[in-house]
Amino acid sequence: MDAAAYSQPTSEQITVTNAGDYLLYYNDSLQGTGQRTNIRVRININGTFRNGGECKSHYMRGTGSHEESSCALVFPLQDLNAGDIISMSVIQEGNNGTINDEEQATIIIRQLK
Repeated sequence: MDAAAYSQPTSEQITVTNAGDYLLYYNDSLQGTGQRTNIRVRININGTFRNGGECKSHYMRGTGSHEESSCALVFPLQDLNAGDIISMSVIQEGNNGTINDEEQATIIIRQLK
């Protein structure tokens, strides 16, 4: 992490140090139990969902060995201010079940010049 451009006060948040435009890269791999489970992973700025910044590809049928899903997302974060906080949230969309990460999710944020 470039300490001149970002800080990480908690493991769930990244604080932008410099105002500007950024590009966020996100990748995850999940495994779940239950039938027809689905979650959405969302990008938030200062606790507010950034419209269009979400993964909607986590549907798991739960039968026939369909118990895994993944998401790759590239999303522009325009006009951020110094001090803005970037975070991710997860919401349930499908049926109940247990969903865990197979690998640690990756988040890369790059300031555009």
